[in-house]
Amino acid sequence: MKLIHCTLRNNIPSIRRRGLLCSKSTGHRKAVWFVPPDCTGWAAMHVAGRHKANLEDLAILECDVKEDHLRRHGEGGTYYHVADVPASAIVCIKTISWQQE
Repeated sequence: MKLIHCTLRNNIPSIRRRGLLCSKSTGHRKAVWFVPPDCTGWAAMHVAGRHKANLEDLAILECDVKEDHLRRHGEGGTYYHVADVPASAIVCIKTISWQQE
């Protein structure tokens, strides 16, 4: 299943080496959090607000997530994965940059 994970850009070197780790979750549930691609904007704003970061400080990871450990959170579009996600599941990493003309 193609899903999006949003994180701080400075986490990318570690994520490329070790994957997305449940133990790094800062929320009450130790899990890796995802949203469907159409919720990417919401996820970016949520992560930026939670970490008091600028959008330019974020990275958007497109992942191919196996559904066996994936759970839906509430009625919204968020999902959580209760097992670590290997780096090989990351299909694409994008960053946000603003260009002045």
